[in-house]
Amino acid sequence: MLPMHNTARDSPDVSYFKSTTHLQADYSSESLDEVVLRKFTQSDGTVYNVVFRKGGPVDLDDLEQLCAKVGWPPRPSAKVRIALANSFMVGTLTLEAPDPGSPAAPPPRLVGLARATSDGVFNATLWDVAVDPDLQNLGLGKALVETMVRALLRLDITNVTLFADAHTISFYSALGFQPDPQGIKGMFWFVQGREVDGGGLKRDGTRRGALSRQSPLE
Repeated sequence: MLPMHNTARDSPDVSYFKSTTHLQADYSSESLDEVVLRKFTQSDGTVYNVVFRKGGPVDLDDLEQLCAKVGWPPRPSAKVRIALANSFMVGTLTLEAPDPGSPAAPPPRLVGLARATSDGVFNATLWDVAVDPDLQNLGLGKALVETMVRALLRLDITNVTLFADAHTISFYSALGFQPDPQGIKGMFWFVQGREVDGGGLKRDGTRRGALSRQSPLE
């Protein structure tokens, strides 16, 4: 399962990761604004697509429901709105009918999200990676992270980092991320004993981990 939050904690089992994706590939002409990542057929024959979109609108109520499903404490909507607006890139996964404009089609449902902060030229960091538990173990977490990285590479941003709990290291390693490259360590400063808020701090002063502990991550 791929839940949300690549925010690091004050804990020795959190590792700094850097992408070591093979950069010889040319992603400059690849369109990643809207991509159908998966197709699903229900027992009644109804077909649904899981669609990745870059930069589309995010309904805060839908995002709060997604966060609740992966087991995260609620965050203030006003802060979440600002965090999304200030992100360099936001990618969403929606479950929708092949013809979402049809009157008979159910409304698209938010089933995944990831965002990146960046200086716009050299570095980017992935945060808040989440996939609905109902659709986990289907490769959507892998597809979401890979598509975000490819979209950043398309902009010639080649240094992509994140922070991961120990139980997610194998997942990110399989995607080309290297833990603590060349001995580089992530370091963090935060207010001890702070309540949970938009900054991701828990009541004990530690930060919420990179991914929910409800794994598996696939």
